[in-house]
Amino acid sequence: MGPPLPAALKDTQLHYHWDLAMVLADTDRWWHGIGITLLYSVATVAGGIVIGVFCGLTLLGQKRWLTLPLEAYVEIFRIPRLPPVESVSG
Repeated sequence: MGPPLPAALKDTQLHYHWDLAMVLADTDRWWHGIGITLLYSVATVAGGIVIGVFCGLTLLGQKRWLTLPLEAYVEIFRIPRLPPVESVSG
């Protein structure tokens, strides 16, 4: 059991009744929001694939003036490598 209630709250009943009628009454906005979220998700994935393929194919080229900025761009978004862990035997 938790700590005792203050005297002012001992006689007060704290009840809350969950009423989802307001949420369920506005389902059109919920479906619109879900649709927009899915649209943004698909557009982001498609854009990422296009940018990734373009960068990957360009990095295969021999022109250093073009590959250098793309290498920097790729390094910005690359997941940092973990530092090597030395094993300690004792």
